[in-house]
Amino acid sequence: LTYNNTVLSFSDTQDLSVGDYFGQNAVVFVNEENSRIYLTLSKIQDESSASGSGDICTLTFTGLSAGSSIIQFSQSDIHFYNPAGETISMSDLKYEGISITVE
Repeated sequence: LTYNNTVLSFSDTQDLSVGDYFGQNAVVFVNEENSRIYLTLSKIQDESSASGSGDICTLTFTGLSAGSSIIQFSQSDIHFYNPAGETISMSDLKYEGISITVE
């Protein structure tokens, strides 16, 4: 996930909330580096697979200065795996970049 860190700030220790999709025992790794957020979310091994709909996580950004920032996912960097560690397709997944303006 990329964004403009001269307009927005994100703290990898405070600005991520895990949603309900993976349940209470989600394992989360998040690291922010130079306007890029690296994020991994997973269920604990031996738990039932996640299915259905729900929020995976919420990222909270804080405005730093006036301007615009596009928050964008890189489709080639988004991967999903089944409990056996095999890549799976998420054909119904919808995501797109957004533009945030700080005044």
